[in-house]
Amino acid sequence: MEDMDGIIQRVADAPEGGEVTIVGAGFIGLEMAEALSRCGMRVTVIEDKPSVLPLLDEEIAAPIAEEMAAHGVRFISSDRVVSFKDDSSSKCVQVSLSSGKNIATKFVVLSIGVAPESKLAADCGLELDKKKAIVVNPFMQTSDPNRSEE
Repeated sequence: MEDMDGIIQRVADAPEGGEVTIVGAGFIGLEMAEALSRCGMRVTVIEDKPSVLPLLDEEIAAPIAEEMAAHGVRFISSDRVVSFKDDSSSKCVQVSLSSGKNIATKFVVLSIGVAPESKLAADCGLELDKKKAIVVNPFMQTSDPNRSEE
């Protein structure tokens, strides 16, 4: 709620058509893009993967990206944010990308999700999936052969 209150205040303080940058094109990032676009903000979404909603197949994600573009949302894919710099003279944040692009924006919303910290599980020999999450069976048991069968 505190984050939402801060975002609402930033939108209220921004001039009509103010620029906002969203880092992350997952479900929450796209919801934010839609809401901020409807508030009259110019929205740029940055994703380090090649498409929006990276968990979905490209044939599903592509029409969503097209719909976003049709509503004025700019999408930058396969690019990573490397730094933020406060530019007090222009009251903007400079967002620097790994491609060398720089974006001046009034504020940034981070919607980057989470990644599991599973190094200990991997070191113990537990099975992990391609996203490094611990694989479990329908009973939430890991691949540990010494687990309790109770």
